[in-house]
Amino acid sequence: MPGQFKKPPPLWKQREILKLRKNGISAAKIEKRLNVTNYDVRKYGGKSINKKLSAKDWAKLYPDLKDKLLSKDNSVVVKAMSSARNRRWLENPENKARAEESKVRHRTTDRYRETTEAYRPQAYENQKAFYARNPGLLAQHSSAYRKKVREATPPWIRNNPKYKKQIKDIYKAASTMKGGPWEVHHRVPIEAARSKGGDIIARGLNVPWNLEILPQRTNRWLGNILSIVGSKGTGPADTGLLNENILPLWPEGSNLFSYIPQRPKYKKKKK
Repeated sequence: MPGQFKKPPPLWKQREILKLRKNGISAAKIEKRLNVTNYDVRKYGGKSINKKLSAKDWAKLYPDLKDKLLSKDNSVVVKAMSSARNRRWLENPENKARAEESKVRHRTTDRYRETTEAYRPQAYENQKAFYARNPGLLAQHSSAYRKKVREATPPWIRNNPKYKKQIKDIYKAASTMKGGPWEVHHRVPIEAARSKGGDIIARGLNVPWNLEILPQRTNRWLGNILSIVGSKGTGPADTGLLNENILPLWPEGSNLFSYIPQRPKYKKKKK
């Protein structure tokens, strides 16, 4: 067997082989990276770390998929196991970085652009037809969004005529600007997540320095994704073609995150 009669690798290499194998790095990559043989990798890192796990094993690792993994429908179980494997693969930082790079590369291709351009009008028509069939649902969604915006507006904004006028000017400018359609976007969304449909990780404020005007297409694509790194305002909002005098500067060190309204305690009426 190759490498069997050679001297074993140094202790630090043995530890590194074990560590890399536990992180899911392939044997071929470890051989090149550490300049060791396949025999050394199998001896000090184990033959395989990706053991065949049953649905019950996956359910222990990922309790949120338990119902699907233990379902009586085999097709549901197969899909859930695929999701679990993919999730485990992404736990490795190298794999995650590779997946992100691949996603970014894919979005710059002509094929992706042509596909999205062709699909967008049809998606808009489908959405329009859906809400035409369900007018009550549209009213419910609109009402729920207005309530979220209202709760995300602090009292010191609601009760200040200056700030109220600034917000009105921003929305008015978005509706009257040329070259549109334009929409007002919250830099930190009211319910921000790392990905569409993901868990809420922050709540943005409905304040003038958290608003910016973006093309409608960009605003719809961003959705509620948290696209900024810092949480402190340091300069004017990005306005595109809008006159910067309309938008206020962010107050130095102002926070864009996490305003949770305190509901007043219920008081019984005196009889």
